Amino acid sequence: MSTLLPHHRDSGGRARERGSVNIEIVLLFPLVIAIVLGVVQTGLWAYARNVCSIAASEGARVGADYLATAADAIGAARDLLDGPGGGLVIDPTVTAQRGTTVVSVTCSGHAMTIVPWVDLPIEQSAQLPVERET
Repeated sequence: MSTLLPHHRDSGGRARERGSVNIEIVLLFPLVIAIVLGVVQTGLWAYARNVCSIAASEGARVGADYLATAADAIGAARDLLDGPGGGLVIDPTVTAQRGTTVVSVTCSGHAMTIVPWVDLPIEQSAQLPVERET
């Protein structure tokens, strides 16, 4: 003769689901880590983009001086990129064009990545009118 064992019930009258919390954690943990890495990566990209934008603006400001050259504009932008915070822009490239009325500086590169197989290009430009002798 066989006897059936009764189901174990918790205080709420439901059958216990032993180990279900561990399975939920194992399934959700990679998703939570991916979301956190995505948020941090977005922050790094935004910061590197701002650094590149500020470098282009600084280069345009220096290049707009009355006796400045395009090389002066490039040097000012590179100085800012080589300083603190500029290490987040990988392989930065600075170009400048100075005409008779306007100076244009472009900063480009890639944001530092912590997520594998992600390439985040950056390109920021700034233009200012060239100072004239009056």
